[in-house]
Amino acid sequence: MAAHAPAKQPPTGAPKEIQVCVADFCTVESASGAPPSGVASIALVTSKRWPPGSLNFTVGFIDKPAPSSAVQATIVKYMNEWNKYCAAKFTLQPTSPLTAKIRVTLKPAQWSVSGGYWSYVGTDILSPSLAGKPTMCLQDIDQQAAYFAQFGQDEYMRVVPHEAG
Repeated sequence: MAAHAPAKQPPTGAPKEIQVCVADFCTVESASGAPPSGVASIALVTSKRWPPGSLNFTVGFIDKPAPSSAVQATIVKYMNEWNKYCAAKFTLQPTSPLTAKIRVTLKPAQWSVSGGYWSYVGTDILSPSLAGKPTMCLQDIDQQAAYFAQFGQDEYMRVVPHEAG
């Protein structure tokens, strides 16, 4: 059995969240110092990072009609998977969804935006040009989840934490 290199250390002074990511994703390195082929790696745009203490996010579902309350609760539940790794908290804002920090559409055609699964990165959602517009698209995830469930796959768990993170 080949010996593994010691875990790569996070940069000195790196925030705790980054240290966790480095520890989790860069566990071995090659002679050149780069992760060897096949080792997972991540990238982070630090200019879009949320300042400390600002990880409370309101979530609004902006489609007309809005998804069912059960679908909304499921999506917010899976956004809150991030609670296991950081202090992020996602709270449903049902009364004025267009002013929520994260504005979700499941029907992108209503908003003339591209479909699929996507979200803006970090603090980009605060851009004045996005006021009242979707900042996350989970096109038809409720229908997709029902389809994939028959194969034992959880589409919400696969997609929502990724887009919320």
